[in-house]
Amino acid sequence: MTLRLSVVALAASDTSAVSFKVDGDKVKKFAIDGVYADCYGGGMLISVYVPSAKIKNNRFSQRYVPDPDSDFHVILEGRFKGSKVSGTVVGEGVCGFEEKWTAKKA
Repeated sequence: MTLRLSVVALAASDTSAVSFKVDGDKVKKFAIDGVYADCYGGGMLISVYVPSAKIKNNRFSQRYVPDPDSDFHVILEGRFKGSKVSGTVVGEGVCGFEEKWTAKKA
């Protein structure tokens, strides 16, 4: 049996929309828009995407490298507590950012 949970919420900065789905023991299609990143050449708002992360003991964590040829990776961490989910998404490399986010079952 597959559990599907759609989540849409505002992140801590109130400018970033968070969305993802829970399918079985995985978080899928995690996306957060409007994250302020300090990149080479200046700051900018970016969208962050992580395809999937495995859930274990109500927690998930994934290090994702969008482009193996670039010096950049995203670290997604989160925790389920009842109908709420919270966590952080961190970018390291050519762009740096750290965004705390919260969501609840839609």
